[in-house]
Amino acid sequence: MADERVEAMKALLHATARDMPGLELETRHMFGGLAAYTRGRVFALVTGDGLGLKLAEADQRDLLAEEGAAHLRFESDGTSTRQYVRVPAHLLNPDALRPWIARSAHYVTALPVSTRRRRRD
Repeated sequence: MADERVEAMKALLHATARDMPGLELETRHMFGGLAAYTRGRVFALVTGDGLGLKLAEADQRDLLAEEGAAHLRFESDGTSTRQYVRVPAHLLNPDALRPWIARSAHYVTALPVSTRRRRRD
């Protein structure tokens, strides 16, 4: 059942991205869920809780105002993340989801590139 839900969300993301030529969508399965990338940066996660979008604070407030929206939870331990907001069911169609994905993609591509330090052996 969880795999079917992940695949359904993956199909929804790809269907939504078809009309967003600048998105450059890439998806990868991770930890029983899915991560969606644009230009090498994660903008969405799919967990057992649903589809979560990484959004700027103002956009988070806007999405959280929608009925059914909440901070995304991870099913492995039940903790929630403040970075991702779960998209409510009534927005899970390409036309309704497209503006939210655009906001998320714009936000993550505007973030500074993190410089990871290499571990010393």
